[in-house]
Amino acid sequence: MSASSPQPAAPEAALRQAEDLGRRHGRAAVHWQIGDTSSGREFYQELLRGIARADPAITGLYEVPDLTWRWDYERGNLAADLRLADGGPALAQAAEAYLAAAREEFWLEAARLARRRLTPGAGDETGDAGEDGTEAEDPGDGEPAPDLRPDITDPATGLSRLLSERCATCILRPGDPMHLGPERTAAFIRQALDAGSYVVCHDTADGDFPEYGPAICRGFFDSYRTPALLILRAGRRLTEVPPPIVAKAEELGRDAGKAAASQVFDGSTPDEAYQRVLRGIDDGDPAVLDAVEPPAIGPGAGYTEDDLARDLGIDPRDRALPRAVSAYADAFTGSFWQETERAAREHAR
Repeated sequence: MSASSPQPAAPEAALRQAEDLGRRHGRAAVHWQIGDTSSGREFYQELLRGIARADPAITGLYEVPDLTWRWDYERGNLAADLRLADGGPALAQAAEAYLAAAREEFWLEAARLARRRLTPGAGDETGDAGEDGTEAEDPGDGEPAPDLRPDITDPATGLSRLLSERCATCILRPGDPMHLGPERTAAFIRQALDAGSYVVCHDTADGDFPEYGPAICRGFFDSYRTPALLILRAGRRLTEVPPPIVAKAEELGRDAGKAAASQVFDGSTPDEAYQRVLRGIDDGDPAVLDAVEPPAIGPGAGYTEDDLARDLGIDPRDRALPRAVSAYADAFTGSFWQETERAAREHAR
């Protein structure tokens, strides 16, 4: 009987990469959970004491990244990043290295952050780390490099804004709609990946709707995993917003739908008309609904695609117009029926 062969060890390069990933995720987790600069000195003093004493009453308040679905980074993701067989002994060793590095770096970075916040005149009162938890590079003069990424914080929710769909000229759409060229596009993506960060949609940062506010590029979000995105997703810190031209088209559609509904009923409308519409709504009767609902856009509506392009401030040949037309029509229909049903039920009381 031959002796059983020894289990293969994880390659040193894979272990080092696992540790690097763990450290990056550990740092990022700190700045998501305890990077709020509004906390007072007592908070950071208590945090330092808790770390120094390994006091579970303090340390237990925070979560260190692990390889579970809750952090949106599991063993399968680690295996893919390290190019190891999923479920093999080499992956088990790499996972241990990842978890140990994440745990150690989390508390080291938490202590560093607390000390910086407690140092008078440290120039860090607004935070010297990016939203992904990685510190800005030192430009060489002793001062941290400024974070030039637009602020993606949603003022209404405090969450980070993410496009719900790709904009019409997303740099990750086929055909290079922004005409950047493959080399420039690749360099742009690589810069974000090297920083462990994300790409902000150009249409929200410097497009035709500058007042809309920056948001994370959906194409990048769907295609890549970075520490910044992992932490934002794991902490449920993302809120989805439509591309700006879609949002504007929806706004126009809602206003038009509401206006159209106001013309369905007026002071001379007989009671049976209200009742017929309500029955049609309740029963979902297309014979009634189709007879009441006006066209949203087109010659029959007195409002064409060219009119919508004009109101959006885009060329009628813009590749974004078809999606804007769809968004306008859907918003028109929803708003029309919401207002129509409200008016009908109010009259029926």
